[in-house]
Amino acid sequence: MHNTLNKIVDEMLERDTRRKREARVSAVRHVTARIRRITLSGDDVDKFIADPRAQEPASWVKMFFPWRDTLAGRAYTLSGIDKLARTFDIDMVLHGEGPASNWARDAMPGDKLGFAGPCSGGFRLLPQTRWLLLLGDETALPAMRTILASLSDPLPVLWFAEVGDAQEIQDVDCSFLQVNSWQIRTRHFDSVMNSPLVQAVSHCELPAGEGQVWLACEHQVAAYLKARFINEMGISRAALFAKGYWKKGEANFKGAI
Repeated sequence: MHNTLNKIVDEMLERDTRRKREARVSAVRHVTARIRRITLSGDDVDKFIADPRAQEPASWVKMFFPWRDTLAGRAYTLSGIDKLARTFDIDMVLHGEGPASNWARDAMPGDKLGFAGPCSGGFRLLPQTRWLLLLGDETALPAMRTILASLSDPLPVLWFAEVGDAQEIQDVDCSFLQVNSWQIRTRHFDSVMNSPLVQAVSHCELPAGEGQVWLACEHQVAAYLKARFINEMGISRAALFAKGYWKKGEANFKGAI
């Protein structure tokens, strides 16, 4: 079955003008019950990881998954680059029956995949920043981790992450963390105000001095939090990055806030 899929991917990539590069799965493992880490390698990957843009915090790629009679493109943040092994990782959340989740559930070493990029993840530490707030759901965790890893000087960091249950909580090893808070979804998302991230921000006391905020989550929640940080909490637009990584009820969401 996988040989047949690889042949289909090869044929589609030859026809698909969006195709930039090709990767091969070299390893697959579960980070949590709902998150699968895919390690990719190959000649195109060698060239890709040498690009300085790929090594920027929160950088992302467009992955192309076989779906019916075409390729479905989905954006994924790089969760790690191994220069020695010449590989990069993406963490895929298993949910629903879309092209990405279906592919990730069955992925195994040797499978082929198309990808394009890298693209900027919207993070650059400003010179005046005295503290950093990172906030997001499962889809944002790889970006949040790479941002943490990019910090070289001691800086108070507030980390707020939302996950589906306690088994999805991951270890975060960083001496800069002033707050390490994991919010569990206790009910179905039916309004922005029910979002655990919104509740967390409502009870959050920000440190003194000029801060910087990076957040990514469901589109409506991200838009609400962006407005709140600017209008009520005194964060300047220049010091705030807010992105809707997905939108409830809409597949392959690409809108801006």
